[in-house]
Amino acid sequence: MKTFITFLALSFTVAANGQKILKTDSVYLTGKVGKFEAYKEKASSLRIVVNDLAFGKQQTYLADINPDGTYKLSFLKTSAQDVMLLYNNQLELFLVEPGSHMQINFDADNLEAMTFDGDGANSNREARAYQHAKENDVTLGYGGEKYKRYEIMEKSEKDNDPFTHKKFLADRYAKESIFLANYLKQHRMSAVAKRWLTVDLKYEYLNNLLRYLWLHPYRNETNENNFKVPDSYFDFIKQADLEDIQGPISSNYGAYVYEYGRYITRKNLGVSYVIDKQIDLFLKEPSGLERDIVLSNVLYNLTQSGALDVVKAYLDKYKAAVVQPQFKTNIVKVYNDRVYLLNNLKLPAAAQINIVPKTAADSVFNKILAKYTGKVVYVDFWATWCGPCRGEMPNSKVLHKSLAGKDVVFLYLGVQCEEKTWKAAIAEMGIEGEHFLLSNNDFNAISAKFQINGIPRYLLIDRQGRVFDPNAKRPGDDTLKSDIEKLLAAK
Repeated sequence: MKTFITFLALSFTVAANGQKILKTDSVYLTGKVGKFEAYKEKASSLRIVVNDLAFGKQQTYLADINPDGTYKLSFLKTSAQDVMLLYNNQLELFLVEPGSHMQINFDADNLEAMTFDGDGANSNREARAYQHAKENDVTLGYGGEKYKRYEIMEKSEKDNDPFTHKKFLADRYAKESIFLANYLKQHRMSAVAKRWLTVDLKYEYLNNLLRYLWLHPYRNETNENNFKVPDSYFDFIKQADLEDIQGPISSNYGAYVYEYGRYITRKNLGVSYVIDKQIDLFLKEPSGLERDIVLSNVLYNLTQSGALDVVKAYLDKYKAAVVQPQFKTNIVKVYNDRVYLLNNLKLPAAAQINIVPKTAADSVFNKILAKYTGKVVYVDFWATWCGPCRGEMPNSKVLHKSLAGKDVVFLYLGVQCEEKTWKAAIAEMGIEGEHFLLSNNDFNAISAKFQINGIPRYLLIDRQGRVFDPNAKRPGDDTLKSDIEKLLAAK
C-alpha cells in the first residue's frame, strides 16, 4: 500500500516552462454502511461532492449502496483536496489524493464517527482529531458544537460593518493559528495533515474576507451593487500566494481564487461589463495557477449559460494561455458536449435517449415531466427551511401571473421536507403551480444527474422535455421571462 506521506513530493510535475502541473488520477472509495437495513428505504445512496478547481463549481458523484451496506465509487481528481461525503442528511469532510484507494466505514445514523483505512487513513484520522479538539477548546469558545463556529461568523457577516467584520476574522484567525501551532507541538502529525490544516485555515480566512462583499448584502436583503467597501479593506489581498501549487489541498483555496476573480473584475470593470472584457482581463493576469483557474471558471460559466459564441471566440487563446492540462481537457469537453446538445435540439425527443445515459435520475425526472409534454417547464428545487428559496417565491408568483394563459408550467420540487410542513408552506405562501415532494433517494439521483449541490436551483425545460438550461436564472432575474418566451416561440 502506498503511503500519503509522499504527497508533498508527488502531487505535481513540472512543465517545460517551469510551471508545476497538478497530478490527475482516479480516486477509489469503498466501504460499508452499518445499520443500513433500518435506513435503506430513505437513504439508499451516498454522494461525494468535490469543489472543482477548473469549474469553480461543485461536482457530485453518486454511489448506490448494496443490500449488505457495501458501496464502491471512483472518480477522476486533480490535486489532493478535501471533499464532502453526504449521507442521510449528514455531511463530513475528508482528504483524498489522486490515485489513492481508501476504505470509509460508518453507521447510517452517525456519519461523524466514520473510520478510515487505506491510503491517507492516518492523515484523515489526525485531521479529524484536531478538529474535534478545536471544537471543544474552551479558549476558542465553540462549546463542543460542530457548527457553532459558522453560526458566529454568519452573525458577524450580517451585523457588522466591513472593518468590524474584518477585525473579527483577523482576531479569530490569530487565535486559531496559535491553537494549531500549540496542537502541533503536542501531537505527532503527518506532513500532509499539517499542510492541509495550515492551508485550510489561511484560505478560509481570506475567502471569508472576500465573500463578505456579497454575503453582507445578501444576509440583509439589500442590493450587492449598492454595497460599497473602502479600498483600504482589501490590504489582505497580498497575503495570498495564489501560485502555491499545494494550495489546492484545501477547497478554500479554490474558493478564494474564484472570489478573487470576482473582485478584480469588479475593481477593473465595475458591476456592468461586456463579458469579453472580463476574459481579456484574466488573460492579462500573470501566467500561473491563478490565471489557469479564473480563466477556466469564466469559460465554464459561459458554456453552461449558453454563450457558446463567446467561448468559441476565445477557446484557442484559452488553450494557449492555460498550462494545467486537465483544466483544458475538462473545459473543452464541457464546451463540445454543450455544442452537440444545441446542434441537436431539433431532433425528436426520443432521439435524446441515446445521448444521455439512462440513470435513476432519468426515470424519476422523466416520469414527472411526462405530464407536461408540449409545454415549457420552469423547475424550482426548494425546501421549507431554505431562506433564499422562500425569498424568491414572491418573484415566482409575479412571473407566473405575467405568463398566465401560455404553455408554461411552474413545477416546484420540494426536497428534504416533512410532508406536513411542506404543504403548510405552500398554503402559507400561496404558491400556485405543480408541486411534488421528492424522497431523499429521488433527490439524490436527480442531484447527481444535474450536479445540484445547493438550493434554490432552477432548470428550464423546452417543449420536447429536454433540459435547455440546467442552471436557469432565478425568478427575480428580469431576463428570465425572455428566456421562457423564446422557448415558447420555438416550434
